[in-house]
Amino acid sequence: MYTRYITHMHTRTPHQRRNHALLVAGGLTILLALAWLATLPLRTASGTALDQGQQDASAAVGNATLIVPQDSSQ
Repeated sequence: MYTRYITHMHTRTPHQRRNHALLVAGGLTILLALAWLATLPLRTASGTALDQGQQDASAAVGNATLIVPQDSSQ
């Protein structure tokens, strides 16, 4: 598949090859930039939602009461 594409590109003029290379590189750059931007909020979040979940879990563990059965024979 790629050899046929390369053979086809060799039939083009140098100007067309450079133009095609620029379009492919630009397209890949845009795709990578969009993927990066899509994950940016997850990486730069203030952490309020995540911290709140951790604080709730810590509070639940910290507020846990240990119930010890008392010996009724005394």
